[in-house]
Amino acid sequence: MRNFWTILKASLINSFAINKLFKKSQNRARSIIMLIFIGIAGLAMMALFGVYMYVFETAFVAGGKPEIILLVGIVFWSLMSVVMTIARANGYLFKAKDFEMLMALPVRPRTIIASKLVSLLLVNYFIMLYTYFPALVIYAIFNPTGVLFWVLAVVAILFIPLLPVTVCGILAYLLGLIPIKRKLKNFATIIFSLVFIFVVMLGSMGAEVIESDPQGFTDSIVNTLNKAYFLAPYAFSGIQGNINHFFIFVVISAVPFVGFILLVSHNYHKANTTTVSGDVVKDFKLTETKVVGQTEAIFGKEIRKYFGTPMYLLNTIVGPLLSLVMLIFLITKTGEFINFGEEIDQRLFTLIIIGLITFMVSLTSTTSCSLSLEGKNFWIIKSAPIPTKTVFMGKIFVNIIITLPIIVIDAIIAAIFLKLDLFSVLMIVLIPSLFAISISLLGLYANLLLPRFDYDQEIKAIKQSMSVLVTMAFSFVITILLVGAILLGFVVLSSVSLAYLFVTLLAIIVTAISYILISTHGVKLYDQLNC
Repeated sequence: MRNFWTILKASLINSFAINKLFKKSQNRARSIIMLIFIGIAGLAMMALFGVYMYVFETAFVAGGKPEIILLVGIVFWSLMSVVMTIARANGYLFKAKDFEMLMALPVRPRTIIASKLVSLLLVNYFIMLYTYFPALVIYAIFNPTGVLFWVLAVVAILFIPLLPVTVCGILAYLLGLIPIKRKLKNFATIIFSLVFIFVVMLGSMGAEVIESDPQGFTDSIVNTLNKAYFLAPYAFSGIQGNINHFFIFVVISAVPFVGFILLVSHNYHKANTTTVSGDVVKDFKLTETKVVGQTEAIFGKEIRKYFGTPMYLLNTIVGPLLSLVMLIFLITKTGEFINFGEEIDQRLFTLIIIGLITFMVSLTSTTSCSLSLEGKNFWIIKSAPIPTKTVFMGKIFVNIIITLPIIVIDAIIAAIFLKLDLFSVLMIVLIPSLFAISISLLGLYANLLLPRFDYDQEIKAIKQSMSVLVTMAFSFVITILLVGAILLGFVVLSSVSLAYLFVTLLAIIVTAISYILISTHGVKLYDQLNC
């Protein structure tokens, strides 16, 4: 048992860089600032989810079933656990960099796998603060509760994520036993995650049913939740006082979890070695190497990295895809927008579309962590005889190539369904494209200011880097300036033409400043970097 706690402690310290908070250095201050930012963002997200839960609860109350909000929290937590775990399970359990070191220790494989699973569980317990906890609070406001309810609700916290984590672990284990090439595994992960994201987005588009038919909406939600996760109704009924159902929920959650630990402990070494061997090219043939320019070589390397890292792709493609989904939602939700010429100035509505697309495409950027993803190999590209600006362009082009086609698709859809004139279509392409270029430059600049090379998993550089948060802050500032330019031209000066002029000038100025910043101070920061 002592070995278990020792490995778990070391894993948590390494994963969350806790030791940096107590070590006197420049990294300590940076870690503390990052921790504060994450805390503020976490509280904001908790409040946001609480508002959403409250909105749903008002519909459930109108539908006569106020208790359903608890079922929503349970199912949502379980699904989020699947999403968060399935992306990490294979790399964390069976392809971790610390595998050889751990296997060299006088510790049973059962202890190692148990500590890794508990570490995954702790991440899922954090998700509880944004899903289950708000639902529990809203439930207590609208429904009577007793001592037994709160005891069972707290105990249920320990068991709700067990089965989702176990299922994801089993899938990762089976993939580890099959010597599939890494490209196929990455492709399957990307497709599955994108389908899940689109299902969630499209499902959220039907929220207008809440106002028109609360009873029908409530019944539909109940049926959907019961089908989404078969164990959720047992947890829901058990927390409300059905001891038999609660016992079934606990047993079905705990037994597979323990069984998985026992199963994997017997084949842990085989699963890890097979996973690694799946990446070996057995039929390699030496062919003629194609000579390309430096920029093209850097760009090709970055593109392969982008599409070869599922979490990198998924974390940065969501913003542009959301612009497409939100535009379709805007078109389908209110039919009067299709022929809005008589109700609202066409060019003003175009500015609204420009603001929406700009915010979505600038929300994420591949450059915000592209430098950090070089990891311990950063010295290779740093020591290569490649100009700094060439390295920058190779990384920036990736984000531009990803966002510009989606912006063009947005413009085409808007032109067809909203019957926009040529000027409006060109502006929808031009303005968001300029801001996409500027956020690509600013994202790289943020990564130069706050690089992170000391990670054991790439997901930490992608999701837990300060540079990613700073890039999102840049996105919010750009959006605020854009809205300000629109309001200045249309509201203050009462001229749509001036609003267009201000927006265009803002886009050009921000892009120019971003380029100057990355070309001067950015180059100096790059020259000073060491991994």
